[in-house]
Amino acid sequence: MAQSHQACDPEPSPYRDAPRWYAVHTRPGMEAKACEGLEPLELDDLLFPLLRTVVSSGPAAGSNRTEPLFPGYLFILAHMTSELLARINRLTEVRYVVGSRPNVPSPIPEAEIRLVQHIAGLERDFRLGPIPERGRRARVIAGPLEGVEGLVVWRNKREARIASTISVVGQAVELVVPLDLLVLSDYDNGGVPYKQRHRGGRRARRTELARTQAQPTPDQQDITAA
Repeated sequence: MAQSHQACDPEPSPYRDAPRWYAVHTRPGMEAKACEGLEPLELDDLLFPLLRTVVSSGPAAGSNRTEPLFPGYLFILAHMTSELLARINRLTEVRYVVGSRPNVPSPIPEAEIRLVQHIAGLERDFRLGPIPERGRRARVIAGPLEGVEGLVVWRNKREARIASTISVVGQAVELVVPLDLLVLSDYDNGGVPYKQRHRGGRRARRTELARTQAQPTPDQQDITAA
């Protein structure tokens, strides 16, 4: 069902004095046209992530091809007001500004937009996919992705691949992160470093097993006493 273009105030935010990032949902294949229509508006920034790939076959083999990283979505940084929202909604290439309710835009979490900005400058160091249902939740504690959380879907002794959700587009971005930059963000561990937790758990189990095996059984104690 098409969304009404009646202007409403965005969701209340503790950062109303600062511009916030929002996702703009465009009509199929109209991302570039929508970008042109948004540029004259009073925006602090406009992000149109593109994915550059090399054509592997056919007459254009070896040439570069550019396509939207998130088809149907643009990202804007703005002081969202009813007037600005109405002007955005009047663009024929735009469907709506993403929000929890029609015409109530929701700011994108800071960690998610930082992730979008980060992968916009990459070419092959990430992949997009469905949001995973399993995995230990971990948080990046340093570097350009500091604060980003995701599920650990693969790891070895030095690094892990985490799948971090970008909720506004309903996809997960998988990135490889060194274990030293990850902490487990489950509620029951208090931010234990992933590497320490992983190694410590195995060491604790081995220590407990060795201690148990070293203890004499009741029969052995009786023989010794005799």
